[in-house]
Amino acid sequence: MSLSISRFLRTLLTSFVLAFSWGNLAEAVTLHFKERITQWEPIDLGATGSSLVDLDAGNGILLDLKGNPIGTMDFQSVLTNIKAISENRWLNVQYNFRDGLDSIIIQGIAEQQSDTGLQTKDTPYYYAITGGTGKYAGAKGVCKVVRETDAEWINTCKFQVLKIKF
Repeated sequence: MSLSISRFLRTLLTSFVLAFSWGNLAEAVTLHFKERITQWEPIDLGATGSSLVDLDAGNGILLDLKGNPIGTMDFQSVLTNIKAISENRWLNVQYNFRDGLDSIIIQGIAEQQSDTGLQTKDTPYYYAITGGTGKYAGAKGVCKVVRETDAEWINTCKFQVLKIKF
């Protein structure tokens, strides 16, 4: 008797978990946009020149692929590793849409060329989407970022968001 009750409870619990799992509470989103940096400030905190913990901070605008403004962006990076011809920086970027009502945050390592401080042109870099707000609440996924020019990047972001209504 207790075995069948136990099996019933496990089945009920499994059904409950499956019914209310992330898959049923999330929806897929794909965004394609350009980011254009308008202000970029390197902050030399350590020894003169490139040294660990040097910072970069800045902001810019987001454009749809036709060039129309769709939002803003803010970024910070910290130098974490100096190599022969490149540097690694821990990057944190917030993309804001609809005057900041909706946003996503990406994080990860950016490998930048030592001579320019920029990522290699036409090379895709992948960053984790670690959160979001508004209609992108709870965003989790990946952004592919490709540098086109010295100040423009093309982004393709694919992620899941929670179906939460306030």
